[in-house]
Amino acid sequence: SKLASPLVMGDLCVGALAPDGINPGNYHFNECSKLPSAVLGKSFTTLEKRAFYRCTSLTNLVLRGAVTKIAENAVRECTALRHVEPFLPDSLTYLGTDAFSGCTALESSLSLALENRVTLDGNYHFYNCPSIPSVALGKTWEIPEYCFYNCTGVRTFFLPEEPIVQLPGSQRRWAFTGWTEYQSRWIMPKGSKVWADFAATSTVVTALSPEERTT
Repeated sequence: SKLASPLVMGDLCVGALAPDGINPGNYHFNECSKLPSAVLGKSFTTLEKRAFYRCTSLTNLVLRGAVTKIAENAVRECTALRHVEPFLPDSLTYLGTDAFSGCTALESSLSLALENRVTLDGNYHFYNCPSIPSVALGKTWEIPEYCFYNCTGVRTFFLPEEPIVQLPGSQRRWAFTGWTEYQSRWIMPKGSKVWADFAATSTVVTALSPEERTT
């Protein structure tokens, strides 16, 4: 598919017509190699399977609505994508496998509200996103295999005061594969179970308590 104009969906449309209230369906902009940017209007609540898969010219994606679902491969291998706003929405409840994998230029900080309950389906959610600078997770995250594989640009990884983060033993050595020993500061409660789980990996260095976090 070839679509050269910036695309604004819902409120205004330049280069293509998409009525407000209709979510991008499966494969909607799949491999639209010349789409440079997209803004989804306030009524958009889902990004379906391969909605923007391999849109290799896409640099900015703005989500104006209360997005609750980002499906499998929705934004996968958008290699020019630098900014997603917000990243991720506070309204998000479901994130599919490979949702943002291969977005090698993505430099937005990943942040979720503390009260968020997000289901991570499958694996590889942020696989090979080496430009993400920081990660802040809510209380109810489970970190699947390869979730942050090769996210080598992360410098701060924040967990809340009382996190409920699960990192099953079989997944420990894969979730953060590619990270270096001196890459990141981990901000989490010292002595907590989650700290013990992370400390069991070879990727974790020093844990800082939340009050030690610097802005």
